[in-house]
Amino acid sequence: MGFFDKVKSFFSNPPESEDEKKMAKAYKRAVQVKPSAITEPIVEIKKEVKAKTSTELKKMTKKALDVYARDEHGIELDGRLTKDKMIMAFKKELKKK
Repeated sequence: MGFFDKVKSFFSNPPESEDEKKMAKAYKRAVQVKPSAITEPIVEIKKEVKAKTSTELKKMTKKALDVYARDEHGIELDGRLTKDKMIMAFKKELKKK
């Protein structure tokens, strides 16, 4: 068995010192993750977004209005309409919510 022990020691790392063992323990404690953090779903909480006023909406471009309605309120607007009709549709959908 002496031959195999020499081969094993040649291919393995040198034995750890006491300081290395303490550091490894401290590292394992610092990196340890609570199981609840893994198993619980991550939920994004959205704050209630207050809609802009009519004058603020009229100052926006049609594209900006479309992006604002989609991103902030989840409302799809038809970009082929005029800006006034888009604002009316936005307010109508906002009231439904």
